[in-house]
Amino acid sequence: MVLTARHHDGFCLFRTETTHRNAFEQGPKWDLVRLFVEACRKHGLKVGFYFSPPGIQTASTAERSISS
Repeated sequence: MVLTARHHDGFCLFRTETTHRNAFEQGPKWDLVRLFVEACRKHGLKVGFYFSPPGIQTASTAERSISS
């Protein structure tokens, strides 16, 4: 099973010091990635993660700033 651990808009499903936009600080206050891994392993499933790289959101924000 593959989980999107960090969305292209910058929201992370895990606790991180790089942004306050994460599930631990905004939302359920849990590390959702850990819960996902534990549930998959309990049922013998392999785990994978998709981590959308930083910059997708930043690039469009930068383009808007330049064209303004």
